Amino acid sequence: MKKKIALILLAITIVPLLMGAYIETRTMGYIPLRTTVTADDTALDGTTASYTYQFADKSAKAVAITGEYNTAEIYFYGTDAAAETCNFKVYAYRENGPACLVCTGVVTLGTALKATGVFYGGTIAITDYWATSSVIDSGNNRAARLQFDLKGCKYVYVEIDIPAASEVASISAEISGY
Repeated sequence: MKKKIALILLAITIVPLLMGAYIETRTMGYIPLRTTVTADDTALDGTTASYTYQFADKSAKAVAITGEYNTAEIYFYGTDAAAETCNFKVYAYRENGPACLVCTGVVTLGTALKATGVFYGGTIAITDYWATSSVIDSGNNRAARLQFDLKGCKYVYVEIDIPAASEVASISAEISGY
């Protein structure tokens, strides 16, 4: 009887391991994606040399997400004042694949401080987005975050467009994966 109980307990412990029932979520800390951008990036347009959607034209500012991560999370922060804005596009690339537009968006600085004179992006609004994209904690004067499934992509690039009116003095973005 004791042997049967011991075998049952062993089976209850080992069988889920063999079936993959125990899942670990790998995470990475935030790393710089763009730092102190003060002028518009030249937009990817698909035809201009060095600005096509080809992998060979991938911006040197694209960040490799190393490791086995399924989801990316981006937050923004900038200088000037609360309520200043910045437009952006997020692109993702698979190894040797074309640029895929993840989303187009606008980030508005909130009142929460990252450091003296540096404000978190408190509001993010996105359009033209992958179905797996979402915005978390937007409009609450905290650090709003953009999340999206990487869909097998390894590189992420944020293209910045600082509007003429209500513009940030500079904008930065950091990315994490899990």
